[in-house]
Amino acid sequence: MEEQSSPDAPEQVETPTIIEVVTNGPLRILGPLEVKLADGTIVAKPGPRTTFCRCGASANKPFCDGAHKTLPPFETL
Repeated sequence: MEEQSSPDAPEQVETPTIIEVVTNGPLRILGPLEVKLADGTIVAKPGPRTTFCRCGASANKPFCDGAHKTLPPFETL
């Protein structure tokens, strides 16, 4: 039997995931997400934003800890 939604149920609209490239900074992902680390661990990031290191200097990889602020500009995009 097919599952049907109630006509009174609110319509769910998916919002796109937005990824921002911050000049000389991290990748900023807006909205909730789950991150699967190299060891297979799933880390829930409920939002509203998560930042990922691009400079390589973070002590909390893969997440940004602001270490890029102490480095010379590295932007190549």
